[in-house]
Amino acid sequence: MADRAPALHVGGASAGAGAGAEGGAGAKKKKGRSRKRKRGGGGGSGGGGAASSSSSSSSSSSSSGSSSAAASASGGADAEYDAFVARHQPKHKQERQKQKQKQSAAAAAAAAVAAAGGGGAKGKKGGKPAASGPAGALAEKMAAMRRKLEGSKFRLLNEKLYTSHGAAAFADFKNEPDLFDVYHEGYREQVNKWPTNPLDVIIGWLQAQPARLRVADFGCGEAVLARSIANPVVHSFDMVARPADPATGRGAITRCNINGGRVPLKDGSVDVAVFCLSLMGTNWRDAVREAARVVVPGGRLKIAEVKSRMDEDGSKGGGVGRFVAELGALGFDLAGRVNEKNTMFVLVDCVRSERAPEKAANDASYNLRPCLYKRR
Repeated sequence: MADRAPALHVGGASAGAGAGAEGGAGAKKKKGRSRKRKRGGGGGSGGGGAASSSSSSSSSSSSSGSSSAAASASGGADAEYDAFVARHQPKHKQERQKQKQKQSAAAAAAAAVAAAGGGGAKGKKGGKPAASGPAGALAEKMAAMRRKLEGSKFRLLNEKLYTSHGAAAFADFKNEPDLFDVYHEGYREQVNKWPTNPLDVIIGWLQAQPARLRVADFGCGEAVLARSIANPVVHSFDMVARPADPATGRGAITRCNINGGRVPLKDGSVDVAVFCLSLMGTNWRDAVREAARVVVPGGRLKIAEVKSRMDEDGSKGGGVGRFVAELGALGFDLAGRVNEKNTMFVLVDCVRSERAPEKAANDASYNLRPCLYKRR
């Protein structure tokens, strides 16, 4: 982002100083020109105006506006006077005036784009809006500051969700529903940086299965999964309710606490439960236990999690194997092998067993590490 201030700005003091220096250097020439004009019969209101301007050039040549004021005082400026000023005005002053005009035009263009809700013209590189001089640079700088502020809010909310009990987080979002939008705006920014979105992998798997499968998306976010598959029955649960897309009738979000609460579904009423980066509370086992209640025996559990949450170091985690063992105690058996091909995420596919979840499956010596972003 360019931090550079407007390239040229003419203030009264600096312009006056430059004009004074110029007047001191060329006073004799200007006096000579004035005498020649008088001898040549250049009278009238135009000649009087020119003479008046020349005799006071050391104090009034700081800008063409000042010269025009002097001419007006002695009878008004005509075309001859304007031509005289144009011939003798310092070149750098003309350039400054042109620059100020460009700046004013750029500011007006930026304001028009902002009012229209557009993003401006696209540059050739990187798809970023092309900056229009200093006004464009300032707009980009302000946009960067807004993104940084939103990123800070996202990191704070993310830390709260990972390090607190599910009931506490649910209460926070109940009191301030707008936090949902703040969080997911920051989440989208993070997703755009990932080489692969694990949700796309789960969506691809579901699209390859029979559409009759009933799906429950725990911690659905903005219900992207429900909007991306054709299954008639898709339940989307999160901490804030949202209506369905009016165009498709899909993507409605049901508000509920998936960590420690009960989702509004009957026992054994769905075929697939999905947790895509949503095992966030310190009591995440309660969410898996609730999934075991609603998934029919033989149904599937699809989990995508950040790989670093399952660190092999016993003091930090316990590895993927320990996580899979915890799922087994909660009523889900591993189907095949854990997918660890992605450098950032782990994909776990389980089958609902006939066993009831163990009530004591809440070993305090093991927990998933919170996924925290570095503060900047």
